[in-house]
Amino acid sequence: MPVPDYQSLMLPLLRFAREKKDETSTGEAVEALAKELNLTEADLKEMLPSGIQSTFKK
Repeated sequence: MPVPDYQSLMLPLLRFAREKKDETSTGEAVEALAKELNLTEADLKEMLPSGIQSTFKK
């Protein structure tokens, strides 16, 4: 599954925040999203057209 666009990531992120009910690190949220979306290592390494940054910052 390719990395979803920004809008598609928002609902799972908001659900994570609601369930967490406490402060969390960005890294923890990113890990939870990657797991929920079943992103593969290849998905996580996908680069933006610039080739400088990955589409899913981990």
